[in-house]
Amino acid sequence: MSISFIVTQSGTINAVVKGKAYSVAIDHPSYNDIKQALLDGDEDKFTVLTDIPQSVEDFALGNVEIKNGVVNYKGQEVHNTITKRILAMMRMSFPFEPMLRFLENMMDNPSKRAVDELYSFLDNRHLPITEDGCFLAYKSVNSDFKDWWTKSIDNSVGSTPEMPRNQVDDDRESHCSDGLHVGAMEYVGGYYGDQGHTVIVKVNPKDAVSVPNDENFTKMRVCKYEVISIYEGDLTKVLYTEDGTPVTVGGRSDDNPFDEGPSPWSDGKWYDDDEDGNDEDGSWSWN
Repeated sequence: MSISFIVTQSGTINAVVKGKAYSVAIDHPSYNDIKQALLDGDEDKFTVLTDIPQSVEDFALGNVEIKNGVVNYKGQEVHNTITKRILAMMRMSFPFEPMLRFLENMMDNPSKRAVDELYSFLDNRHLPITEDGCFLAYKSVNSDFKDWWTKSIDNSVGSTPEMPRNQVDDDRESHCSDGLHVGAMEYVGGYYGDQGHTVIVKVNPKDAVSVPNDENFTKMRVCKYEVISIYEGDLTKVLYTEDGTPVTVGGRSDDNPFDEGPSPWSDGKWYDDDEDGNDEDGSWSWN
């Protein structure tokens, strides 16, 4: 059975199934599967997949549900930043479990203020998630892999700097203060120029303490992190392993967590590569 549908320039799928009109935006968590259901002419699968609350709840085994566009984890409302991450990862067919682990770790953070500020930091900089529910960031260190300020904290690969949480300044109005600092590339990139090194660090959300409101929210004070590698390039993938290796999973793109992918055409197909450079001869490949 064939189903009539079109895909707009923005990627929205418009279809009529069982006498009912549907409009499916590109940020729908089951977007790719919905496309395939249309191509297969599977009306039942299409109608199930378009039900966002049900598809998310089933996928998350009941721990996550969406009501009126709000993600709830075990009955607690989750900030919109996490909502966008969940939908983006689902849309690109990435595993959902890392976000569950991230939520669980974040719920262990004893400070509501810290959790709220963590949203601003991650949302502003799109720093990636790891499979064990942490996030990656950058840190600038001197030529001996020691911190710039005390020159005593070891930041060589494999080290895990830590300090008592109550000794980390939790006031975002305090700009240069006590704590272990990590940041986005915008923060560490110009730090002492090329005199030292940049390392990649992994931070458990429960160890986030504060995001100072200077530097355009590009740095964070934490009480613990793990140095996992020396910087060799920007963190551009949506998901990394526990040791910082990019995870490649099927989907339209794994280069940018919020990449909208190739431009669709309005004939019910999705094209991303013209084999002979002629867009009028029908020789496009299916993505």
